[in-house]
Amino acid sequence: MKRILTSIFVLLSMVSMAQEKHVLTLDDCRNLALENSPEMKKASLTMTSAEALKAEARWLYLPNVSMSAYAFAAQHDMITVGVLDIFGKNELGYNLDALWDESYAELGGTQQINALRAGQHVGISLFQPVFTGGRIVGLNRLADLTVEAAGVMNSMSKRQMLESVEKNYFLVSSLQMKQKWVDKLQSLLDTLDTIADVAYGEKVVLKSDMLLLDSKKMEFEAAKLKLKTGMRLAKMNLLNSTGIKYRVLELDDYEFPVVSADGIPSPSDVYVDEESAVGNLEESRLLSMRVDALETSRRITLGGALPQVGIGASYGYNHIVDHDGRWNGSVYAGVSVPITGWGRTAQKLKRNQASIDKAIIDRDHYQDMLVLLLRKYYMELESAWDAMNLAKSQLDRSEYLYEQAQVSYDAGYSTIAELLQVYANLFEAEDKWSESVGDYMEALQAYVGRTSEE
Repeated sequence: MKRILTSIFVLLSMVSMAQEKHVLTLDDCRNLALENSPEMKKASLTMTSAEALKAEARWLYLPNVSMSAYAFAAQHDMITVGVLDIFGKNELGYNLDALWDESYAELGGTQQINALRAGQHVGISLFQPVFTGGRIVGLNRLADLTVEAAGVMNSMSKRQMLESVEKNYFLVSSLQMKQKWVDKLQSLLDTLDTIADVAYGEKVVLKSDMLLLDSKKMEFEAAKLKLKTGMRLAKMNLLNSTGIKYRVLELDDYEFPVVSADGIPSPSDVYVDEESAVGNLEESRLLSMRVDALETSRRITLGGALPQVGIGASYGYNHIVDHDGRWNGSVYAGVSVPITGWGRTAQKLKRNQASIDKAIIDRDHYQDMLVLLLRKYYMELESAWDAMNLAKSQLDRSEYLYEQAQVSYDAGYSTIAELLQVYANLFEAEDKWSESVGDYMEALQAYVGRTSEE
């Protein structure tokens, strides 16, 4: 009974482990990386900040509206006006002042006019810039460029991150191709081992042949162990690049479908003219936007030296002079013409123009470098394509030679040593073929990722 329960437990454990297999395609890895990458999250926040700056700049077009209120109380009247203050200290003034001193009490007046001992004011004002020398337009243009640049930087971060994911995926795929060939070669080696054991028992093969076979088996086991270790490390790098949380003991639970070499486009199928493709590169767009931003900054500097025109209106309640207070409104217009800042602005414009000229030189120079870079990527693509085709031809030839050598060995025309040498050549050809497929896929993604219009 105990054995039965143990067997059931083992069976259930095996079923559970089989259910926990995680199959991730290349698209799955890309999507997970985009979702989990800290760099992409920061790029999204940068875009949010840029869009907020753009919305903030739009408010510069709207009127400035403000509300104010104040009250004051003084120990003495701040304004005192008498007859002499109005008519002056002259004969007329003195005569009128004497006359007023004799009669102001009878007439119900005061000796002097006193004002501004206390008062209150509350009101609202509106000011609309009409012409600011193009500075508001320039600031909004800079805000638009900030959003555009943030989008381009986001796209660059995405491209670099996906290239890392794809590189790791192609490495895993290449190692899995090797694993399939290793399994096939293991089967061939096991068959040869069985035949050699029978032949050795019948004294058909020599002891040295058996020792050579054992040596080849040990070499093969060492290669399998190296492949297993490389596969686990490659899976770790791939899972790290996608942001998946895992345990080392769970690495074998992750499976990644092999990227088939069938139907892979050739270099000529994906070729794009470098001169036309370079304009779509993020690096090229950033260089052009830098020139645009500097030119816009120069226009803003120039606008600071131009006249500024604005109109406004205000309305509020005043209780300062009149005892009862009253509501009042006004409209106004203003023109400001800077004078003393022209010389300084002229020198600043020279500095701005020098920066623009340098940015244009950098843009043209680096665009030429980008053209050369695209040509380099295409040459590497062609080289990887040729290497892959050559490796495939060598693999087909090695398979054929092994089949012929197996027939010859079975017929007794060749030795184990000769068969094992052909076997070693087949193993080496398979290794080169798997690596060449991964190298070409990596080169293809690097080139297409920079020339695609998407």
